[in-house]
Amino acid sequence: YKGTMVGFPAQCMLMAIGVMIGTWLQSGTIATIIVGGLKLINPTWLLPLTLIFCAVLSLVTGTSYGSVGSAGVAMMAIGNAMGIHPGMVAGAVICGAMFGDKLSPLSDTTNLAPAVAGSKLNDHVRSMLWTTLPTFVISLVLGISQTSGNYETGNLLTYIDALQGEFKLGFITLLPAIAIIILLLCKVNSVVSLGLSAICAGAVSFFYQGATLQSIIRVAYNGYSTSIEEGILQTILNRGGMSSMLQYVAIICFAVGMGGMLDRLGVLGNLLNAIVNHI
Repeated sequence: YKGTMVGFPAQCMLMAIGVMIGTWLQSGTIATIIVGGLKLINPTWLLPLTLIFCAVLSLVTGTSYGSVGSAGVAMMAIGNAMGIHPGMVAGAVICGAMFGDKLSPLSDTTNLAPAVAGSKLNDHVRSMLWTTLPTFVISLVLGISQTSGNYETGNLLTYIDALQGEFKLGFITLLPAIAIIILLLCKVNSVVSLGLSAICAGAVSFFYQGATLQSIIRVAYNGYSTSIEEGILQTILNRGGMSSMLQYVAIICFAVGMGGMLDRLGVLGNLLNAIVNHI
């Protein structure tokens, strides 16, 4: 039980991200970001822009999970529509999000480490720059050197028209994204911020997109399902919901639970002693 409770915050975070992604899709938030990105972003610069965008967002909010679950999902969708390898876009998202989270004075882990070790926050951040900054620069250079995928302008216009036909797009649909950024900047708990952003997205779906309360609750749990017939857009939009994260929640639950049992039974202690005795 104690081992399982160690992983409980991470499980709550995953479920909150699943709910937020589903409601963001239904409210048109992600569709608005995708359409804006397809109109403005040159595919040649998508990877470095993704890296910088996620890094800045994590730096000012102090959370890599929040950046990946919001900006990361949108950038993955834009890259998919442009024919760029999803592994490359995912690498840019994760690299940027982790870079900003490590160096952010708002990050819980960045504050916890020097507090436990008895050092100063500024010294801790400066020491991490020696390993973090070079890898960030290398990743940025590699992203710039990558060529774009086999996209065509006509395809992008088709995707834009389909999304505009599925959702009402505008500034109102960006309110859930604005809400989570403001909440995280105000140092509100990450799970609470994700939940409030999902509620905001549900309100946008109800009042602006014309969705019913039943459909909003269903999407929050099962994820969003689009009526668009375009295959790539179906791959992008048919996702989210708390249920999509339950398999990962179960893995974490069993893993940390097993770890707790191995520790309490003395298995880990015996293994550690056998190694220490030979040092």
